[in-house]
Amino acid sequence: MSKVLCLGELLIDFICTDKGKSMIDSINFIKKPGGAPANVAVAINKMGAQSYFLGSVGKDPFGSFLRKTMEGYGVNCSMMSTLDYLSTTFAFVSLMENGERDFYFARGADIDYEVDLEWIAKEDVNLVHFGSATAFLGGKLLDSYYLLLNFSIKNNKIISFDPNYRPMLLGSKKNIFIENCLKFIKHSHILKVSSEEAEIITGTSNMENAAQMLNKFGAKFVMVTLGSEGALLSENGQIKLVKSKPVTMLDATGAGDAFIGCVLAQVANKYTSHSEICFDDLANFVSIANIAGAMTVQKYGALEAIPFWEDIINKEIKV
Repeated sequence: MSKVLCLGELLIDFICTDKGKSMIDSINFIKKPGGAPANVAVAINKMGAQSYFLGSVGKDPFGSFLRKTMEGYGVNCSMMSTLDYLSTTFAFVSLMENGERDFYFARGADIDYEVDLEWIAKEDVNLVHFGSATAFLGGKLLDSYYLLLNFSIKNNKIISFDPNYRPMLLGSKKNIFIENCLKFIKHSHILKVSSEEAEIITGTSNMENAAQMLNKFGAKFVMVTLGSEGALLSENGQIKLVKSKPVTMLDATGAGDAFIGCVLAQVANKYTSHSEICFDDLANFVSIANIAGAMTVQKYGALEAIPFWEDIINKEIKV
């Protein structure tokens, strides 16, 4: 079994329980652990592989809560940093009637994470996942992203990338977002994008064309998630729509993270080199990942909602 590194933000999601209320009108909130790379790390562990989380929290009760939560799911946090000069990062999320989110972000300690490449070089790591839009906002985390990317290229690691575009964070910096994405896409062996991200990066609303363009940009395998329709898998002209079962959505938080985490857990448990990964295997992995994503949207929050491998295999999914 390969070890998977997940680099990026770990934060507190304060989720409004007044469904249909905007952030302005919201009153009641519940505290949930979050952050896309952290969600993916937990999903990987829940699905039978071993993840390492690389990121920073503040030296405060929220940071302690997050570390305890991650370790409780079996995530290795030995390279997680606790900073005494910045508070833990927060995101406030209000769920609208259709399950989508109104969002406010208060950035904190995640900005200053410094990766330790000497430590990583000593570990038996085969797969590295980059999935944090906040990294592209700058800071030491962005430097760590590029240091780890270059290390992964040089040492022939399997590289996974999920842009995780957030309009509120990056709406005014879309060009910076695209520029950074292209640099990671160029070296990605596994690329997961939403249809929105695919259109933003490629400029086309035709998802088959977008997937093929992303292959041409450098990504070996491209997975475009299409919500209830499933996901489009592409590899150099070979395209397949992997269908999903439609469900009633309660909360979209963490669905994409559960999807890519499920794919990566399966890749980590079967492959040690990107050259070994084949299209048919990945299509099967995506089919199972569709179930993981569908199960996640039927509960509030992210980490608790992400299913375990046994639940996915038993297909305990409500339609």
